[in-house]
Amino acid sequence: MDGRQALTALIALLRDEHEALQANDLKRLAQIVERKDVLLTQLAHKREALPAQLVREARALNERNGALLSARTALAQARLSILRGGSTLVYGPDGRMPR
Repeated sequence: MDGRQALTALIALLRDEHEALQANDLKRLAQIVERKDVLLTQLAHKREALPAQLVREARALNERNGALLSARTALAQARLSILRGGSTLVYGPDGRMPR
């Protein structure tokens, strides 16, 4: 598999990852992470130039997935805090989640 093919496969996988994140499908996410690791390892060893448009698309999709994961993590932490008897404040006065 050349670099372009690996990057195209990664983009498809990032789209699948987004769907799995939205569906909260942990089993599917685990499978995607394994496949993503393989592709990223392959890409790390490629010496060829990769198409800039595909690189930008992969980066944007990865950032979108990261933002969704961060939001879900913050919400889960807030819920755990409430269950542990911590603050029931979910949003601060500035409208943001406390860190």
